[in-house]
Parts: sequence; structure tokens; C-alpha cells
Amino acid sequence: MKSKFIILILILVFNLSYSQIYNCSVHENQLKIYDFALTNLNTIKKHTKSDLIIVSIDFNDKSSLLENIRYYQYPKDYTEGEIDEKYSITVWNELDLFIRKSFEFCPRSNFEDEHSEYTRIRFGLPLVKENIAEAIGNVTKNLSEIKQLQISNEINENTNFTLTVNNLKINREKPIKLAHPIVGKLNIYQSDIVKISDNYFLIFKVLKTSELNKNLPVFYFEYKLFYVHQGKTSLVSKGAHQTILNKHVEIIEQESIIDVANEMENEKKMIQETDISFEVKFE
Repeated sequence: MKSKFIILILILVFNLSYSQIYNCSVHENQLKIYDFALTNLNTIKKHTKSDLIIVSIDFNDKSSLLENIRYYQYPKDYTEGEIDEKYSITVWNELDLFIRKSFEFCPRSNFEDEHSEYTRIRFGLPLVKENIAEAIGNVTKNLSEIKQLQISNEINENTNFTLTVNNLKINREKPIKLAHPIVGKLNIYQSDIVKISDNYFLIFKVLKTSELNKNLPVFYFEYKLFYVHQGKTSLVSKGAHQTILNKHVEIIEQESIIDVANEMENEKKMIQETDISFEVKFE
């Protein structure tokens, strides 16, 4: 049994290495498929009479290898849900082969989340010359916008930032005197400890992942606010997974912490109310 498993692995490795390079950008593969359809439109139409079809590609969720491709007539009432199998059709064998080779092996190119994989890709394929040209234009525009968004939203692991604390009030007391905007630099996506006022210190970090099915970088913000007094440190407030948009994040937090132990012992409740707002801009 062991020898059979080794043989299967060797065959898989050979097939993948023989096939050279795999591009799993959905938009770029769409452009290649549209161009192929435009070049071979007359032959494709001999096998498929529909003017618009849906290409549905399924991947094995463990290996990321292509598992199945199905083609459907485009239902007039179609939404993004499942498609009734009565609309299933066949296409020219060479078209099917071209699409299979385009999406043969597609793990997500997202190194921050190794468990994020493609399971299904679905898109429309026009089979009318003018409509294919329009689809190419739309996908080209989307691809350009995605690339520009990746550039404009990218936060590097050592990028500079400006922290501005707009308000800090504890237990309904007078607002605490705050430092002017503070300029700093991330150290592998984490700030140093920033003193924002007497006895109050803030530290934050940036988490990078990617938006599901789009390979877009997405950045999240986490922070902790500490109070230091007479040699003791206490956590005043914290927040997690606030999305950073256009290299800017704004935090507005109002919370109350009740000492549960005192409440259970019927003693006077100890309530800590925190009102904080601040923003961070990244270069």
C-alpha cells in the first residue's frame, strides 16, 4: 500500500513540474479565455448555440487541483446561487481543454493564510464578437483597478505612521491632556510603545491578510491602552480587527468594565468607564 502512495505522488510531481507555470489570476485567465474564444468563435458556435454561457470551475479543497468544469446556458433569472442542472451544456472540446489548462492547479497565493484556498470560480463567457470585446474591456478595467488598489493600500512592515489621539477620558473625569500628533515607524507591523499622556501608553499592530477570492491585501488594526502608576500597570482598553482603509484607521471606543468579584460579594461595584478616540495614518 505504501509503494502505491509513493508512485501516485511521483506522478503528481512529474505532471506539475512538466506543466511549467500556473497563473491563477482569475481576471488574467479570463482575458486569455476570451481571446481564445474570439479567435475560434466560428468553431465554438458550431458546438454551442448559446450567446452567453456560464463557466463553473471546482477545485479539490485539499490539493487545489482542478476537479471539475461544468458549462451552463445563462438562465434569464440567474443569480449568484446554484444553477439548475437542466441548463447544463457541452462545449467544443478544445475550448474545454484550454480552460482546464488555464486553471489546472490553483492554490490561493496568500501566504498569511495557508488555509485559504479556491474552491469554486464562476464567470460568464460571451459567444458574440461584440460582447466578448466588451467583456475584455470590463475585465481589463477591473484588473487595472485591482492592481492600483493593491499599490495604493499597501502598508509595508516598516512604514511610517502618524498617531493622533483626539480624546481620552476615564471614569467621566475631565479629558486628559494629550500629546501632539506622534510620528513613528512600524517594526515588522508593530508599533513601539507610545506615550500619549502622563501614565497612559498605547501600542498597536497591523495584521495583513487578503480578501477572499480576490487576492487583495487587507490590513487590520489591533491596539492596547495601558495605565502605569506607582510601579503598577493595568490594561485600560483594547480593540481588534478594525479594518484599515486607504492607509487610515479611526478608533472610537466607549466601554465600561465592572469588577464582577465585588458585585458577587455584594460590595460596592467598581466601574471603569473608558472613552477614547484616536486615528492612525500610514504613509
